[in-house]
Amino acid sequence: MIDKYNSLMIQLFCQIIQLNFLSKSRHAIFISLDKNAMLLLSMFDFDDVLDCLATTELAFFWRTAWLYAIFYRRIYIMSFIALKCPSCGADIRLDSTKEFGFCQYCGTKVMQDKIVVEHRGSVRIDTSEELKNLYVLARRAKESNDTLNAQKYYEQIVVKDPKNWEASFYSIYYQATNCVIANIASAAINVSNNLNATFQLVKNYINDSDEQRKIIGEIVCKIMELSAALIEGATNHFNSIDPGIRKQYLQELNQRKSACINLCYDCGNYIESIFGESYIDLALTAWKYGVVQSGNQTKSNPYCKKIKQYDPEYKIKKSNFVKFGLPVIWFVYFLVSLLALAGYIVWKIVKKKKSKQ
Repeated sequence: MIDKYNSLMIQLFCQIIQLNFLSKSRHAIFISLDKNAMLLLSMFDFDDVLDCLATTELAFFWRTAWLYAIFYRRIYIMSFIALKCPSCGADIRLDSTKEFGFCQYCGTKVMQDKIVVEHRGSVRIDTSEELKNLYVLARRAKESNDTLNAQKYYEQIVVKDPKNWEASFYSIYYQATNCVIANIASAAINVSNNLNATFQLVKNYINDSDEQRKIIGEIVCKIMELSAALIEGATNHFNSIDPGIRKQYLQELNQRKSACINLCYDCGNYIESIFGESYIDLALTAWKYGVVQSGNQTKSNPYCKKIKQYDPEYKIKKSNFVKFGLPVIWFVYFLVSLLALAGYIVWKIVKKKKSKQ
């Protein structure tokens, strides 16, 4: 048995010597040494080693290799785990005696699982501190109306915390606020499509009804603000176009305004469909604002009828045709009738004179 493993001991000892003098290649030697040290530790138990140390002429090599194998495994392998940072991908080493460490490159807090296979370990990222900081930055940007940074931070949050309504809503909301004129319609549609998922998150993860009402009210206010801002931007852009060619862009203006108005309507629709009549007053607020933005508060607008179902006191205005058209028609009818009557009288008089002659 001794002769069979002497070559391994000599190789291991030579690697120990190399570590002391070839500092530039230590990393490569550590890898090879670790492999041989593991092989040594797997081949012998402690009693076998004692027998070998007592009988072999290579006792010095055996003793040194064995002790260094134990030392190396404890200090460089068992105490430090070689890993890649799951956040930035950099190579890091974690102390196996501690539950967590930090990446020296990006500062990510890395939690170490207890199961270690050789010198590799499985890791999980503790993002609680990072999320907390991102929320602080995002809300600070929101309060200061820094829409670009608010969008950036909420987009980072939604990746790490996809079940949070705030990140889900504001990541898309601020994309819309930062859009260019040409993308106003698509931006409004994206926000509208995102409302269903956002309200579902509120329903599934916010249990307190008062808190739900507060959140839904906040969303409704933001939707109305966004709708008004986008319509104003589209209208101002249209008015800045040369009057000679402005009519060519009227259809685009109407499409953009329609998408923004539908955003208010859809907001109310999702509240009604997801929460029933629990927050119907907030749905009514969104619908009424959409009606005002459309400029059509008559029976021809289906949302006026829908509002009337929940709010019987809601006043639907008469259409322009009913307000102005019918009086004009009646006046014309009366004038024509009067003229016809006058013509008939004149005809009768003329006929009577002719009969006398």
